[in-house]
Amino acid sequence: MSTFVYYNFQFAKIARQPVQGCLFEDTKQTIDPEESFAHKQEILSEILFADYLGKQRIVFKNPKGDKIHLHHYLAPYTSDIAVMKISNRQVRTTETIKFEKEQHEEYPACIVVIDNRPGIQRIVVESRKQAFQNVKQVQRVLQSTLRHLLLPWGLSISIDQLHTRTAFWNVANDARLYPQGFRRIQFHLPHLNLERLKKAMTHYLVMARESFDSDLSWSQKAVEGGKLNLDENDSHQSTLIKVLMEDVGGDSVITLHPNGKGQKPVNVGRDNFRLGEINESVFEQLKEGDPIDREKAMDEIKMFTKRFIE
Repeated sequence: MSTFVYYNFQFAKIARQPVQGCLFEDTKQTIDPEESFAHKQEILSEILFADYLGKQRIVFKNPKGDKIHLHHYLAPYTSDIAVMKISNRQVRTTETIKFEKEQHEEYPACIVVIDNRPGIQRIVVESRKQAFQNVKQVQRVLQSTLRHLLLPWGLSISIDQLHTRTAFWNVANDARLYPQGFRRIQFHLPHLNLERLKKAMTHYLVMARESFDSDLSWSQKAVEGGKLNLDENDSHQSTLIKVLMEDVGGDSVITLHPNGKGQKPVNVGRDNFRLGEINESVFEQLKEGDPIDREKAMDEIKMFTKRFIE
């Protein structure tokens, strides 16, 4: 079985400043981000399809340097789904029978699936330490590269990891590390332009005040000298935490501020990931099977990327 980490991706418009002192009437106008945003998924599909066809190849680049990560498609880009492998070049030094050192290049890779179907907007990344020690490396490469490619359209993109609700409650219920409870809880939402997430959040923003016994600001604070009422058995709270951690996600979706001198804020879920497993043979069939096997494999991948979406 192969283990994958789940991500949402969402788009954002980039505000462009007007050019001052333009002297020429025929100066080419920049693309309107509002217009681009209305066709955001179509634009991404065009980028991925052109890459697959080899017409305009994507160069996946590490944002912290000039390292290039090669990639290869396991199947044609169809149904708004890209299935590819992304490699991480490594240089190994070995010693020969003649006691001499030799350097060898290796290109271990992990599988990445970009599901750009309407209402899905999911990316799953194979957790394979032989290729990338941390899946966050892959997330940064993908996000930085896609942001660069979308820039001419006045668009950006955010790739947000999903978490487990358990990560939150493990911290909230830890009486040993946080004996005085928590005085404040902060919520951070990414750009919510994915309709399924917007619908999920509407109801819970309204009921948050009653559940936490706090004010209605999105940074919710207990009464002076008190602590927040964090109750895993409260159905409203448990559902809200579930939606934020497992459906919305993000690098800093919830921050808890403990009571007590010297206690530092806890960014819940930063190193916690929502995982899923799928048989390795599915990708082998996708690449090497007959047409019927490849179609079945793609259907299984579609169900896999859509997992946890209600």
